[in-house]
Amino acid sequence: MRLLSIKKSFAVASIALVTASFATSALAMQGHDKGKHGEVNVTSSTKSATMMNYSSKKFQRALSNGDMIIVDIYKDGCPVCARQHPILEKATSLYPNAKFFRINYDKDKQAVKKFRAGSQSTIIVFNNKKEINRSVGQVKEEALLAQFEKGVKADKKKVRRGY
Repeated sequence: MRLLSIKKSFAVASIALVTASFATSALAMQGHDKGKHGEVNVTSSTKSATMMNYSSKKFQRALSNGDMIIVDIYKDGCPVCARQHPILEKATSLYPNAKFFRINYDKDKQAVKKFRAGSQSTIIVFNNKKEINRSVGQVKEEALLAQFEKGVKADKKKVRRGY
């Protein structure tokens, strides 16, 4: 009887191990890795954008080009920011021509001040040199993607105003 119980336990543990192994393989196959400058590269069979750490020079270049830009102001350990991050990763494949910048709320106070962000978990969308939309603490995927769509639609209107 004891031997049968041990065999059942072993079988359950083996199934759990195989399941965990498949889950780990699936994550690895998604292609998430860090680039040499801290970017998070999200690769798939389709083209996708790269989330890069903010630099004023890169931001100004993208802004002057009239690119669609999504700025993520986050804080390490922020639960709301952690919930927003997978949505932003998904957006990199939905909007492959957009530029995605991440700003650490605690480490880059100058950039936080520039963007007038009073709180972490702030996401700002720019297009055609203009701020199109801003949200603070939004974690609903549909709402964030709708916010990004406003940026896409602003591209069609060709609105011009400096930031």
